[in-house]
Amino acid sequence: MFIQNKASVKVGGREVLLEVKSDYPRSGRIRIGIAAAESKFKLHIRKPGFVTDWQITIGGERADFTEKNHYAVLERSWNECSIEINFEITPHLVFSNPLVRADCGKACIMRGPEVYCLEECDNGANLGAVVVENDVDFTEVWRNDVRLSCRTFALPHSPMAHGGTGEKAR
Repeated sequence: MFIQNKASVKVGGREVLLEVKSDYPRSGRIRIGIAAAESKFKLHIRKPGFVTDWQITIGGERADFTEKNHYAVLERSWNECSIEINFEITPHLVFSNPLVRADCGKACIMRGPEVYCLEECDNGANLGAVVVENDVDFTEVWRNDVRLSCRTFALPHSPMAHGGTGEKAR
């Protein structure tokens, strides 16, 4: 979605260079550089499902756009410019569907597209006994001194993030 990348595409027979720079999902700050000979076209930028409010600027000025099907649609004459996208990515609890009996009463911590978990290797056995209050106020601290850089409230849920054998709770 917002992975750093470069692309060269033809739009209306003209070459358009796009360069995305970001550290997403660590932050919701994304920069898209555009280099093109004066060309008018629509640029569609996907709004992530977890985003409630976002700002888009072009050359430091707030951009006019319409939203359609979770995309910002920017229509204008493009040449060389920089688009900045900013949105909050905050941790919050997502509760399971109470109709799914096996998951009743369970929740996970989500931060943007990431799902976090507790692991036995970090938190001890019997993770089913862990209780988190519904109105918890998460404090994020980024740590680079662990195997996978992470926030201290939990480790990212991915096969590579699992610290070894033992129980894992999401």
